[in-house]
Amino acid sequence: MLVLSLLMVASASIPFALSRGMTELHFFKNQLLYMMIGLTVATVSYYSVSLRTLYKTETQFILLGITGMLLVATLFSTPINGSKRWLNLGVFNFQVAELAKLVMIVFVSDFVVRRSFEVRNGLDGFLRIMWWWHSSPCCYCHSLILVLLSLF
Repeated sequence: MLVLSLLMVASASIPFALSRGMTELHFFKNQLLYMMIGLTVATVSYYSVSLRTLYKTETQFILLGITGMLLVATLFSTPINGSKRWLNLGVFNFQVAELAKLVMIVFVSDFVVRRSFEVRNGLDGFLRIMWWWHSSPCCYCHSLILVLLSLF
């Protein structure tokens, strides 16, 4: 998928870059650089944080608290391209919804590990995970509902 995304960026951005006086592969090189930075951060995170630490309830609530505070901060952020979903962190812009997705993965995987018997042997565990998706009108409320359901 990484290679396909690079191919798509290269093929779609060459005429735009040339019309702006940039090199043909300007956006391709930027995308490749950002991809390498992301892979480096992911690799360092993967090897430095153990699963035991990640699945502790305190760590999960810290992640949830940080995500919640950042979501509230987006309400007061300046619009970027007409959208307030982005936080300007100086060097780069950050979309909090991406962090919320990672936190959701942590909560769902912890729920599946703790309630593996229910998930494997009946519809209760699976339906409990799926119910949260249809129970609230916004995507940010989904994560809060999933957290509350996973506690019980």
